[in-house]
Amino acid sequence: MKSLIVSLLAIGSLVFPASVMSMDQGQLPDSLKIGTIIIIKTPKPGNRPNALTNSNAGIACTYGRGWLRLELPRGVYSSTVTLTSATYRWEGLATTEQPYTEIPELEGRYTIILRTDDSQTYSGSIEF
Repeated sequence: MKSLIVSLLAIGSLVFPASVMSMDQGQLPDSLKIGTIIIIKTPKPGNRPNALTNSNAGIACTYGRGWLRLELPRGVYSSTVTLTSATYRWEGLATTEQPYTEIPELEGRYTIILRTDDSQTYSGSIEF
C-alpha cells in the first residue's frame, strides 16, 4: 500500500507541473494571473534620477488578483503601499520579512505609491 501511494505521488508530481507549465497567462484563472511592473523613485525637486547608476531607482512589484509582492531595495525594511483610483483608496504595509501583501480584488488602472522607511517615495501605475 505504501509503495502504491509513493508511486501515485511520483506520477502526480511529474504530470501536474507539466500541465501548469504548458498553460499560458490567458488560460490561468484570474487569481493566478501575474503581472510585473517597476515602480520608479519619485525624484526630489531639483534632482534628476539616473536609473543606470542608482540601484534604488525602482522597486519590482509582482501582482495578481488579490495580492502583490514587492522587492524592496537593500537597506529598506518596510514600505507603506497605497493604491488609488478616482473612486477608491487602499493602504497596506510590505516588509522585507513579509513582502507579500493581500489587497482587495481590484479591477482597472490604479496608481501605486510606496513610501519607504528611509523616506523615499516610489510611484507607478498598475492594471488589474
